[in-house]
Amino acid sequence: WLKFWSGAAMALDRRALRTQLRAAKCRAVKPRPTATPGGAVGVMEFGHEELPRPVQIAQKTAAGAAALDQRESTIHTLVWPCSPLFARFLCDPKNRGLFEGKTVLELGAGNGLPGIVAGMLGAKSVVITDVNDALPLIRKNVEVNEVQGNVTVAELFWGREEHMTALEKPFDLIIGTDLIANMHEETYADLVRTLRHFSGPETLILIAYEFRGDMWNDHHFFDGMDSWFHDENGSLAPYAEDFSFAAAGCSEAELGDPDDYMLFRYRMKSDSERTGEF
Repeated sequence: WLKFWSGAAMALDRRALRTQLRAAKCRAVKPRPTATPGGAVGVMEFGHEELPRPVQIAQKTAAGAAALDQRESTIHTLVWPCSPLFARFLCDPKNRGLFEGKTVLELGAGNGLPGIVAGMLGAKSVVITDVNDALPLIRKNVEVNEVQGNVTVAELFWGREEHMTALEKPFDLIIGTDLIANMHEETYADLVRTLRHFSGPETLILIAYEFRGDMWNDHHFFDGMDSWFHDENGSLAPYAEDFSFAAAGCSEAELGDPDDYMLFRYRMKSDSERTGEF
């Protein structure tokens, strides 16, 4: 927990140095739907020199930009800021060893961009998961990007026993982007339980997190993880430096302060080190 606060403090310090250069942003402006209202589909193109071809990611909206404030079901259909930044992290050659030739699980995938990138760049197998409503769009993106050979899609409601036992464990790498965003304490407990279930002694967990100005509502997740996992925090800021949502086809979206985007790494503690009760 102290490491979490220190990472956030460093982000705040770096931002303070730039307050005279641009207006401070406590929260990034989220990707607005590029499609027209009524359920139309817009496409974000994610390109990188390490990829054999650009990744095409469909994002669907039910009722235009206002739907973000009215319908939770819209949330998983949009590309959120941490997703392309983490995908760029995966494309970085120095990070390829984290997933190349290994088994990968993506939680709360939304559109599935990071999982598709991992599959395209040599993961042995990738299972992209989310709630049932999100699966048709994920399957569409997997098919369009022709990664069915090593990428599969599965329903996984955090903490639900029948979903967790349906998948083989442990995974070499577990990834998640924008999972931590002012949710209920019970939801965070289910997420931690799910991460524990799929982790082994050698499993690495990577969680991409956006600092949104108020971290207190997220502390249940970080406290729960601290009970069961060793953690290390880093920054995704280098991968935000020249990224543009507009260039990717999301003309109404933009990133917040690059220092708001963090990357948490977790590995399971030994039995003697654990303090968790759930």
